[in-house]
Amino acid sequence: MKSVLISHSNREPDLGITLQLYRYLSARKIDCWVDALLESGDWDGQIGEVMYDASVVVFVASRNSLTSKEVMKEVGYFLRTPNKTVIPFVIDMQYYLSPEKEAAQAIYNFGANSIQAVFAEKYPDYDAAFERLVQLLPADIVRLENNPSDFVYGGSDKVLTGYKGSDPCVSVPPYVTEIAKEAFLNNETLQKIILPPSVEKIGIRAFFGCSNLVSFEGGEGLTEAEASAFDCSGLAPGREKRFCFAGIEFGCDREAEEIAVPAGTRIVANEAFRYGGAKRVVLPEGLETIGELAFAECIFLENVTVPASVKRIGRNAFRGCGRLVRVIFQGKIPDGAEEAFERFDEIAVREGK
Repeated sequence: MKSVLISHSNREPDLGITLQLYRYLSARKIDCWVDALLESGDWDGQIGEVMYDASVVVFVASRNSLTSKEVMKEVGYFLRTPNKTVIPFVIDMQYYLSPEKEAAQAIYNFGANSIQAVFAEKYPDYDAAFERLVQLLPADIVRLENNPSDFVYGGSDKVLTGYKGSDPCVSVPPYVTEIAKEAFLNNETLQKIILPPSVEKIGIRAFFGCSNLVSFEGGEGLTEAEASAFDCSGLAPGREKRFCFAGIEFGCDREAEEIAVPAGTRIVANEAFRYGGAKRVVLPEGLETIGELAFAECIFLENVTVPASVKRIGRNAFRGCGRLVRVIFQGKIPDGAEEAFERFDEIAVREGK
């Protein structure tokens, strides 16, 4: 859940001050989001979701804002929602002290959910006013291990497309659902990555070339890892370190017990588990597709059981698995299976109808 949403009008000075406030909070590793950074298109849908998740809302309010019925409706949403903290960051104090202004009345009638407003004009500069706002934030506000402004998003903050920081340990924010294609490409300072349960997908070459990446934690929610996600990284084959995600062994040149693809996975992407070091593959019922080269060069692999739900296996999915002696199909043999396995006629066993 996001800790702070900064909301404002698209007019100046609101916009500029909002972005300055965002940078100020981010530098202090306070988890925050600003509606100015949401892309156009599905803006209404995105802001609705962000507003729903936010536990603290800061309204940047000047004489150019908080006058329309639409904005007042937004304020009303938070007033009626339990467990929301509202902090007005007020510019043009005299304007908001005027009793005949509808917006001014609203700013002072937030009720029990409101904390004292910050009046910027009472402070020598905006940094001092921002510091006062930080003091008003709830004690249990989320502080991240990494600077939030170092994370780059696409479309919404659910898709992480890049990382601009230089921290050796990166903890992905708790609302991200996807690590996009090449998000950490060739990041040589990265040593440890921590994924929250919300992350479901790792994109193609997401950690390609991260030569010092030797530790991976979390990933309980992962359902798909795309091609070459960890190639040429510290977790790639031939390294001494053993990499495990969701019970799956990677990057080891010694025998492990099994690759257990997590329940709920529908697609094993191209090259997803290439070079794995396990002896067995356990595929869950409900899996539908195994991509090309998905388990290629798994040199210790001996046994595979393919559930009846699998409809297609990509070309060369099990190429280079020299020890593979038995493949059990629990249902109809999927499309492409004969081109997925070497010596298919020798090792294939059909047990299902």
